[in-house]
Amino acid sequence: MFKKILLIVAAMLLLLCGCSAAEPEEEMPVDYDLNRDCVVYYEAEDCLVPVAVEEAWNEDTLNNLYSRMCASETELEGTGLSSILPSDTQIDTTVKDNIATVEIYAPSIDSLTATQARNIATAAVNTATQFDGIEAVQLVFNGSTEKLGGIDISEAMGEMCINPAYDIGNLTPFEVYYELGDTDYIVPITKAAKKVTADVAVNAMMKVPENKGVKSLFPTGTQLLSAELSDGILTLNFSKELSKLEESPEKQQKLLDQLVFMLDQLEGVDEVQILVEGVPFNFKVDEKSASVFGNYVEVLQ
Repeated sequence: MFKKILLIVAAMLLLLCGCSAAEPEEEMPVDYDLNRDCVVYYEAEDCLVPVAVEEAWNEDTLNNLYSRMCASETELEGTGLSSILPSDTQIDTTVKDNIATVEIYAPSIDSLTATQARNIATAAVNTATQFDGIEAVQLVFNGSTEKLGGIDISEAMGEMCINPAYDIGNLTPFEVYYELGDTDYIVPITKAAKKVTADVAVNAMMKVPENKGVKSLFPTGTQLLSAELSDGILTLNFSKELSKLEESPEKQQKLLDQLVFMLDQLEGVDEVQILVEGVPFNFKVDEKSASVFGNYVEVLQ
C-alpha cells in the first residue's frame, strides 16, 4: 500500500498516488469495465521481478494473476523473464475471513532449490496480500500443507520479504531498488535495520548487495550529505556526483520513481526535495502517477 508523496524537483511536483482500498475477493464487484493496476511476479537471474499489469476487477482477478505466474516460454519470449511455476500448474483459490487458501498443483516439479521455493511462496503470498481484503495466505503445495521445498507452510503467512539481501531476523524490513544485471528491470531488495529512517534507507539503497546481480541507480561515488525531515518535508542533500544524471533523463526518471516508492515506506514523509551540494537539482522528468510498483512489460499487458 502506497500513500501519496510529493517529490519537489526544482519547482516541479511529482505525485504518486496510493492504491485505493481493495475489497475481499468474495465482495469483488462484477463491473467488467472496471480495471485495476495489479502486480504479478516473474523470475530473472534468481530474483523476483514485479511486473505491473492491468486486470479487470472482478471475482476472477486473483485467479487471473496466478495464471500469469504460470506463463509459457512462448508467452515470455524476448522478455528475459521466466515463469514462477510451470505452465501445466493448476492453482485453486478460496477466500474466507480475510485468509486466502491457495492450492498449487505442479506435477512437473520434483524438487526445488531454496531460492526457487522461497520465490514461489513469496510470489503466491504477495500476489494475494496486495489486496486489502486479504491479510494472509494458507498455501497448499502438491497436496502438502506442511512444506513447500524447505519453506514451512503449516500456517497462514502474511506479506513476505521480496529478494532478501540477508537473514532479516528481528530487524525492521524495508525495500530498496536496483537495476537487475544488464536488463532494464528494476527489482526490490529487502534490507533491514533496528530503526528505519530516511538516511538509513537512502544509504542502504546506495550500497549494492553482494551475490544479487544488481546495480545501483545512483551514479558511482554519490554520497548522501544530509537528510532532514521537517513538517513532513524530507530534504535529501547529495554530493556532486548525482549531477551526472543530467546526461540521462531516463536514468533520472528511474531513480526518482524508486526513491519515491522507497521513501513511501517511511512515516511522516509527505514531500521530498532533492538537492545537490545544497542546490535544488533540475531534474528533467515527467509527472506521472503509479498505484503499485512494478516493471512495465508491453507483451504482458
